[in-house]
Amino acid sequence: GGGGGGGPTGGGKGPSSWDNWSGGGGAAAWQSTPRHGGKDNNPPSDNVFIGDLPVDLSQEDLTTIFSAYGSVVQCRMVPPKQAGQKACALVRFQSVEEAQWVVDNLNHNIAEGLQDPIAVRFANSPGEKGSKGGGP
Repeated sequence: GGGGGGGPTGGGKGPSSWDNWSGGGGAAAWQSTPRHGGKDNNPPSDNVFIGDLPVDLSQEDLTTIFSAYGSVVQCRMVPPKQAGQKACALVRFQSVEEAQWVVDNLNHNIAEGLQDPIAVRFANSPGEKGSKGGGP
C-alpha cells in the first residue's frame, strides 16, 4: 500500500480554507495596519483622531478641510514629538454620525485639500482608559 497523503500544506495550522480569502499575502498586509497594538477600536464618539497630517498644516486649514465632511465644533493641531514625524490633530464634530462617517470614509484615504492619505480613528475618550463596555 502507498503512504497516506499529507494534511494541509500549512503544517496543519487552522483550516486550510483560511488561506483562500487572504488573497495571497493579504493576511500579512492587514496585520501590519494597526500600528498602535490594536487599540484602534475606541468606542464611537464625536471626537476623532487624525494622524499623518502635514507638519505645516494650520489649524484654520484643518477646520476648512474637515468642515467639508461635517460640522466641526472644535479642532486642535498636535505638532510632531520629533523632527521628521507627521503632525496629528483632534477634531470634534457636532454628532457621532458625522464623526463615524469621517472614520469610515477617510481612514487611509486622501481628504480634500491634502496630498497624502491620513489615518483616522475615534479619539480616546478621557477617563475611559481601562473601562470596557457599559451603556447600551
